[in-house]
Amino acid sequence: MPQPFNIATISSQTGETERLSGEFEDSEWTQLTRFLDRAWRLAQCGIVQTQYDLKFGMSAKLGEPTTFTATLPPERDIAEFLHTMRPFVLEREPTSFLKVRNILARRLALTSVRDHLDGLRGRYLGKHIPFAIQANDLTLTSEDAVEKWLNAFEYHQDSEKQEELSAMFRLFPEPNIRALFIYFMLQRASAVGKLGALIDGLGKRDGIERPVRL
Repeated sequence: MPQPFNIATISSQTGETERLSGEFEDSEWTQLTRFLDRAWRLAQCGIVQTQYDLKFGMSAKLGEPTTFTATLPPERDIAEFLHTMRPFVLEREPTSFLKVRNILARRLALTSVRDHLDGLRGRYLGKHIPFAIQANDLTLTSEDAVEKWLNAFEYHQDSEKQEELSAMFRLFPEPNIRALFIYFMLQRASAVGKLGALIDGLGKRDGIERPVRL
């Protein structure tokens, strides 16, 4: 059966309220609730809860060698986090972040929601990272670099991508590169959590309006 929703959004900037009623197809609602369940699991990951455990930096002075610093969480916590992020990252998964975000964008035709969803998409794609690091022709703070890293070393063992990324490790120590990519993935986790919060606030099955602050 289709799932009705009744939503009121309150802009945190203007205080204005927009309202919309409609319904999701049964298959769409199943997809959304699966996403929400996995977003809740992601929120329980240690790295998501204690992001302060992740630090990286570099220092350079004229006439002195560049020094690099990196602090990484325990390997088991990294593995748990990346495993839990996988259903949101892989494009073929029904809980893919971009797939679920697009369902909401189609159904929730409110300006405030569309703007919010566009912002979350930008965060997921790394557009909100306040700095950029370039290694040869590859921007390390880009979606392209992170996807190559995941497929080369984490989700798959793609030898071609491993070779392509090997030049990075001649420029930057591997712990720093790893910390940078995990930071990128934490930005994605933040977008996942906020998208899950929107789904959670869409309204109850009895049709009672549930305000959502964006």
